[in-house]
Amino acid sequence: MGVLRFQIEPSSLIPSGQVQGAYITGVDGRVHVTRAEVRDGVLNLYRQSSESGTSHIPVTLPNRGQVVLTTTSLPERERPYHLGVELLRGTLGETRDQACLWEQVRMVIPPQFQATQRQSFHHFAHACSGQCDLPSCNAAFLEGIQGALDAADLLLNAYVEQRKAGTRSQPVPTLLGCTIDANALRAKNAFSSAFGSARIPIEWRWIEPT
Repeated sequence: MGVLRFQIEPSSLIPSGQVQGAYITGVDGRVHVTRAEVRDGVLNLYRQSSESGTSHIPVTLPNRGQVVLTTTSLPERERPYHLGVELLRGTLGETRDQACLWEQVRMVIPPQFQATQRQSFHHFAHACSGQCDLPSCNAAFLEGIQGALDAADLLLNAYVEQRKAGTRSQPVPTLLGCTIDANALRAKNAFSSAFGSARIPIEWRWIEPT
């Protein structure tokens, strides 16, 4: 049985000391049956596989309430990961990847998103490098995760607005279809002026009758 361990820092992420609904996914997106257990301030996620996996963990954040955040794909190790740092790493990566995907389909990424994301990366770097100083690390995480989620909101709202604008400005294409037979061959000009394309089924019994 495999296990991923996370030191619950800051402790406000899981105020009840219990986790319901946490789970791990593999590199192929498959969900592993996961058992969550908190012991001595460490969150242990157990599943059958020992391969690297992405953890999805419900946590409580100031001004947000309970949300489900994800880590990046992490290998097992004996020393627990810092929960806040890994959730911030995963959130930043997930938001950045989504922005790249939407930019490839010609979405205009708002400058405010890029500025907010950049500031969150700054807090992430501070949290990563300061894990030996937990108060400083936790403060950097809280600033960073708030900015990362704000950036995600900006990105999502911009996507919705641009999609709505595109829907309003572009007419819905209309397709007209009909069944044709051999008579179409005797009225080629009329057919080609009325239709732009034709779909012809290829059936062997028509090509070579038996």
